[in-house]
Amino acid sequence: MFETLEVLRQIGGDPDPAGSALARAQHAERMQDLRDEREAEARRARRAENAEMMAIQNRALGDPLGQIRCAQEQSAELEAEAAGLRDRLAKVEGRLASARSNVQLWADRLLVADEASARSRVPDPLEAVQMRAADALREAHEGQMLLQRARRQVRQRSAGSGRYQPVTTSRGGYLYDKDDDEIRPVSYR
Repeated sequence: MFETLEVLRQIGGDPDPAGSALARAQHAERMQDLRDEREAEARRARRAENAEMMAIQNRALGDPLGQIRCAQEQSAELEAEAAGLRDRLAKVEGRLASARSNVQLWADRLLVADEASARSRVPDPLEAVQMRAADALREAHEGQMLLQRARRQVRQRSAGSGRYQPVTTSRGGYLYDKDDDEIRPVSYR
């Protein structure tokens, strides 16, 4: 064994087996680093070539990448402006709702004030005449309704006896139909 070690020393080998294993591992690591570096360099070269081809195609097609960047910047600006406008719109809608609420509040108060003043004011003569005419018209309408109801009752009693004959008469410009509940004005054409 000593002879083998001696021969190894003479030819430049390492007599230490642990040291030679370490040296081989370091050598393998250096070789792997060199391969990784060559692969990384090849990737960089491919990327540079692809970027150059992309730049050529981009220029040939009218710079779509530049247009995209410009449009994205414009889109971001407009989105910020839209967000500001939405905030402003929300504030304005809040003020609008408040204004509508105030209008309703004051309209209710005006109605109360108008009712109170109507009760305490003295009506003018024309208004008094209008109110009396409206009351008379309402009473006349109620009288017609009572008359129609009475006729209906008579008709129902007569219909049961079989003696009822529908007759239409005209009195004072109105037609009274015994079959009908309506009173219609007479048309003289």
